[in-house]
Amino acid sequence: MFFVSILMMIWIYYKRNKLPLLLITFLIAGYIRYGQAIELESPLYRMNDNQNVLAAGKIYKTEVKNKKEYLYLNDVQMMVGSRKFPANSILIISNYHVSSHIGNQIKIKGKFKKWKNAKNPGAFNESQYYHTLNIGGKVLLNSYTMIDDTTDYLGEWLKKLRTKTRQTYEKLCTDKDAGVLCAMILGDTTKLEDTTKDIYKDAGIMHILAISGLHISMLGLLCYRLFRRLGIGILSSSVIASFIVSSYGILTGSSISTHRAVLMFLIFMGAQLLGRTFDMFTAVSLTALVMLYGNPFVMFQGAFLLSYGGVIIIAFYQEIEQIRTSDKCEQPEEVKVKKTQRIKKCLDFLTEGIKSSFFIQIGLLPIIANFYYESPRYAVFTNLFVLILAPMILQSGLLGGMVGNVCPYLGRVILQGCSFMIDLVENICKFFRLLPFSQWIIGKPQSWQIFIYYLFFIIFISGIILCKKKVLRFGIFVIFSNILFLIISLHIHSEVEVTILYVGQGDGSYIRGPAGKHYFIDGGSSDLKEVGKNQILPFLKSKGVKQIDYWFISHSDEDHISGLKEVLKDNYHVKCLFLPKMKIDNSKYKELISLAKKAGTKVMYIQKGNILQEKYKEKKMVLKCLYPCIDNLISEESCNENSAVMSLEFFNIKGLFTGDIGFQGEEILLQNKNLLSDCDFLKVAHHGSKNSTSDKFLQVVKPEISLISCGENNSYGHPHKELLSRLSNMKSRSYITYQEGAVTIKIFKSYDNKVKMVVEKFSPH
Repeated sequence: MFFVSILMMIWIYYKRNKLPLLLITFLIAGYIRYGQAIELESPLYRMNDNQNVLAAGKIYKTEVKNKKEYLYLNDVQMMVGSRKFPANSILIISNYHVSSHIGNQIKIKGKFKKWKNAKNPGAFNESQYYHTLNIGGKVLLNSYTMIDDTTDYLGEWLKKLRTKTRQTYEKLCTDKDAGVLCAMILGDTTKLEDTTKDIYKDAGIMHILAISGLHISMLGLLCYRLFRRLGIGILSSSVIASFIVSSYGILTGSSISTHRAVLMFLIFMGAQLLGRTFDMFTAVSLTALVMLYGNPFVMFQGAFLLSYGGVIIIAFYQEIEQIRTSDKCEQPEEVKVKKTQRIKKCLDFLTEGIKSSFFIQIGLLPIIANFYYESPRYAVFTNLFVLILAPMILQSGLLGGMVGNVCPYLGRVILQGCSFMIDLVENICKFFRLLPFSQWIIGKPQSWQIFIYYLFFIIFISGIILCKKKVLRFGIFVIFSNILFLIISLHIHSEVEVTILYVGQGDGSYIRGPAGKHYFIDGGSSDLKEVGKNQILPFLKSKGVKQIDYWFISHSDEDHISGLKEVLKDNYHVKCLFLPKMKIDNSKYKELISLAKKAGTKVMYIQKGNILQEKYKEKKMVLKCLYPCIDNLISEESCNENSAVMSLEFFNIKGLFTGDIGFQGEEILLQNKNLLSDCDFLKVAHHGSKNSTSDKFLQVVKPEISLISCGENNSYGHPHKELLSRLSNMKSRSYITYQEGAVTIKIFKSYDNKVKMVVEKFSPH
């Protein structure tokens, strides 16, 4: 965005001889303040986990989630042992009711918990997210005492009004509609159903569920014009409207987009009072300067970049349209009359809506890809419908909530129309969701891709402006759109990549072949909730993986299949599912097969001797099943001992994936001569259990690298000390996922034609 801002300033200066100095000020001051913030970073980020602490601070926000109370404190003084130091903000989590109000100062005692870092590429990084909010950590509350009971009466009244309005929506609407209205009007997403959220996200209209410029400008201008019609003066009308808008911002939780919209409205009101022109670039620059000075780390948050990026793109688009229309010759009066006809107006509105929506989508695409890894292909059209329906939903929803607080019957009547429009929006989203290729999985772009993308974006826009002929403009549009899409979706890989994901106490391994095919082995967890949704799918999408060609399951334990079940339910495309060939009738396999068939996934069975090859020119990767053999199963009831064992070969590099086999399974493998040999990396069996990976087995496979997948502080004690000792005796380098995060092995031919293997540990930000 820094690069885009500089280019926009140069362009505006060239076209209008007007350089927005506040934008330069915002850029310079923001980066200076960021350097200062790094030097003065709170000691909270360097504290140890589970430390007993004392803290005192002022309550500025409270909420209830999952039957727990969340209190947000600022102006905090921390006491750890004999040390005392200031901190910006902390979050207090209590299992019982805390009798307090906004503005109270309290002293608490509890256990400090650090925010968790992401351990897989693409996964949610709790530490980074709260760092951008300037919240240094959380404390699990043991006890508290009141220091000062001074109450912020406005904040407390707004909190009660928010609670009462939420209860009104819940009482007068269905659960689904209440969740949508609470999100759209109150900024409260706790009641929003996951299915509704997914529908809006897949349609590319999640932004209407956040408080933004549409809400603020609609409410503020409505109040201002109403007061002016009542005969109230400009100054008084501006002050009252500004107060109402600011209070609404506090009521809705003061999100980043709300902060930006409220500040920009206040600047607009100031311009009205002073009789000055409202300049969009100056307003957005000043609001960003205020936010970045308060917390420079917010620039790394997706909400900040999307909110400010969206406004900058809109302002840029308006400038382009103004220049383009000013270059047109004055048209005859009779043509102007024709353009006022209703049909022409509708067509112009649709054309303008599609153009502006496409411009915003293409301008924000790198930011969307950087944080969400995918983009809806039909978002241009869904946003066109939202442009029409969202203001009506907001107005009727806001009015229905206000009236419903006083007269529930009349409020219900008003909200009936609102519910109809919400259903209409949802059905439109479902329609576009069902269309072919509705989701475009882009992957997380690199910094150089974003830089080059915006460079071509500026060239693309310049070409549109300079060309006078529609045919040439259309040609530029087609050519540069494809160039931009190619740049952002480009991924550079090693010839073969193997990643052992962190899935807690479970297993999940991803393989990318030399020809670009994608494989997965297992995928589940016994301790991480929704591991498929929160760990596996974000990883795959961040890598730009649009489908898994072959998914192998070693056995049917939940810690190996729970994530796969979520993936199949999410309609992520799995082309073919391989299960070990068994005699027993396994209910878990039946459930998995049923899910696979519903998802359109082909189910096949694998046993000893089956080979899968992938070739690209002279490069060949071979995946081979070494076990089980249906005629030589250890026990029909033993899932672990009958785990599928797979080997991987690429040039002279060999790897081994051993599922959960124990000593018995290893013994059968060792009895088959020439089946096992030296391997370069070993996916250690059964999460590092002492009852697997015996000395005898290790003497044969002699792994250079051993990869262990298990959860931190798991109840089984994995990896066991005995197992780690055996690996150490073999001088095998061990990597444990709960310590290193995801571990990736890259295999490639170097410039000197030698095959190399490089191990990369995922480094949390």
